[in-house]
Amino acid sequence: MKTLSMIASLFLLLFVSCSKSTVTDNKQAEPKSSVPDKIAEPKIPLANETKVPQSLDEQAEAQAYKLLTEHWSVCDESLVARLTNNFGGQALNNFNGHDYVELKDVSVKITSLKLTEADQLNGREWSGYAEFHAKAGRFHFPAGPKDGSGGGDQPSPRWDKWQTGDLYMLPTFWLHKDNGQWGSGVYQRGDLLEFIQTTPCDQVPK
Repeated sequence: MKTLSMIASLFLLLFVSCSKSTVTDNKQAEPKSSVPDKIAEPKIPLANETKVPQSLDEQAEAQAYKLLTEHWSVCDESLVARLTNNFGGQALNNFNGHDYVELKDVSVKITSLKLTEADQLNGREWSGYAEFHAKAGRFHFPAGPKDGSGGGDQPSPRWDKWQTGDLYMLPTFWLHKDNGQWGSGVYQRGDLLEFIQTTPCDQVPK
C-alpha cells in the first residue's frame, strides 16, 4: 500500500509540473501588442488641443497661440489669413495686390524674464516674450478686374512661389501672469494684425 501511495504522489507531482510548463509556454507564445509606443503629434501645436500646459513656459506658449489664432486660421498644417486692407501700399482689390497669405512650419520661441522681488510682491508669476517664426510662406493673387482696368494682362487667381521665412507677417507678443491671470500685449509687428483675419479653411483658394 505504501508503494502504491508513493507512486500516486510521484504521478501527481509530474502532472502538475507538466501543466505549469504548458501554461508558461503559452504565455511566451502570445503576440506582442501592435499599439505604438508614442502617438505622433501634429506639426502645428495650435491643433493639439489635448495637451494640458503644466509649466509657466508651457502656459505662456498656449496663451500665445490663442492670441495668434484670433487672426490666423489653422488649415491642415498651415496658418492662413485673409488680407483685408491695403498692404504694402497696394489696394488688395487690384490684381497687383494679394488677398491671402499662407505660412508653413510655424513655431514659437518662449523667452522668460527674471522677476524682481518687487514683481513677486506685486503678484507677478511670469513675464516674457513669445516670438513666432515660419519656415516658408507665400501670397495669393486674386483675379484681375472684370473691366480690364489697371493695364497689362489680367492674371487668373494663383498662389505665388514659396519664399523662405515668415514674410514678416508674424507678431511677437509680450505676456505676463499676475495673481493667476494672464495678460498680453504686442511687442513687434502689431500693426500687421489690422490687415489680417481668420477665414474658413474651405474658402481658402486652392
